[in-house]
Amino acid sequence: MSDDDEDSKVRLEFGLPADASGYQRHECPSCMLEFKVKGNEARFNDTVAWWTSRAIAESGLVETQSESSSSSQMTCPYCAKPADAQSFLYGEYRSYVYRIAQREIVEPMVFGMLSNLNRTVSRRHRGMVSLRIETASETRSPRPIAGPDPDDMVRISCASCDEHFKISEGWSGAIRCPSCASELQIS
Repeated sequence: MSDDDEDSKVRLEFGLPADASGYQRHECPSCMLEFKVKGNEARFNDTVAWWTSRAIAESGLVETQSESSSSSQMTCPYCAKPADAQSFLYGEYRSYVYRIAQREIVEPMVFGMLSNLNRTVSRRHRGMVSLRIETASETRSPRPIAGPDPDDMVRISCASCDEHFKISEGWSGAIRCPSCASELQIS
């Protein structure tokens, strides 16, 4: 990797809310029901990186490679439909990741491009009519914050894969483990 490649990388460090027991909220893209899964750093990093890349791509500032799917799959405990792990990211968390990506990556890119354009125009038009592009402010938007998630739902352990997750209180009947898709009975 060249120094230019290294200079163009941005490292973001932030977390998504978890409840007091360390479970993060998810939402099924099919049935829209919520559940929680014990924090998994690899799945978390993969999901956040995917949504951050998507937010940057949607800004239109950089060309991106075609969207690739996540390497990890999850299964909805309620409707048993599988999908890429990033599809299960809770809607409020998706919005939070988008706002972080906008503030930490997209806004500095826009300000940098405008600054470069001003320098280029200033050099080319010295002694002629002056042209200056001004932005309303080069102050970045406030950094979004996310508070703790309520410690709700009923804890379930999967004997097949040792995954720990939570489902809505009052749910009865069969459920699936989000990690291994094993069918579990709630009594």
